[in-house]
Amino acid sequence: MIDKDLHQYLKQEAGITAVFGTRIYHEWMPQGNDTWPVLVFQKIGHNEVSPDMTTETVMDGKMDSAVYQFDVYGTGSQQVNEAADTFDRIFRVFRGTMGATKVQGIDLSNISSLGTKVGDKARRRVTMDYQLSFDV
Repeated sequence: MIDKDLHQYLKQEAGITAVFGTRIYHEWMPQGNDTWPVLVFQKIGHNEVSPDMTTETVMDGKMDSAVYQFDVYGTGSQQVNEAADTFDRIFRVFRGTMGATKVQGIDLSNISSLGTKVGDKARRRVTMDYQLSFDV
């Protein structure tokens, strides 16, 4: 359920679609894409259900977490870095409901480093891993 809710959120968040348009894909990017930048995400880890320590009785609430990898592809290091930075600024601060999923927190756990090269027109990628904590 979280995969579908996350994908729907990404496709509807105005700041994210301003950068990527409709080029937001779950698990794979279609061949023949010639418009950039592109955002591709996939689940790379899942943690067991754990008690939500904010409730009066520990067993009242449960939280789960999953780790997602987001890959930003583009033409040239400047485009990729700018798209990845914009995505991170919007996504990392989200708290609230994505479809049927109540997200309690989003933490960046890893980001690849890509320096900016003047005049670079090669296909580039920045990878970011986020842990999403949500109610179950």
